[in-house]
Amino acid sequence: PQGGDEVISVPAIHRLAVASQALLAAGIMWWSGFSALGLIAGGVLLLPLPGIARGNTYTAAWCSMLVVIYCGFLLADAYAQPQAKLASIALALLAAISFVSLILYVPLRARQRGKP
Repeated sequence: PQGGDEVISVPAIHRLAVASQALLAAGIMWWSGFSALGLIAGGVLLLPLPGIARGNTYTAAWCSMLVVIYCGFLLADAYAQPQAKLASIALALLAAISFVSLILYVPLRARQRGKP
């Protein structure tokens, strides 16, 4: 796209990043039955949420690496526990959406600010 025409709007990607991060945290807490480990795992995902909501690109960048770990864990769990396969794959898909939105947000926001 030329002349400032964006295929993907920065505010839309930002909203998707915030929403998917919050939903992933809530989903992991729910999936674990609100156990102590599940609350910790979900709580870790909530820690960067204020920075992402403020539009901090540094927070979005490092959080994307954190989300990859969750995605890998959820896919491994889907393989290891066939009875929980559907929930694990659904959460892994949500983690992938969170990852992609966070990764897209960083360069799009930098371009919007006029940084190379």
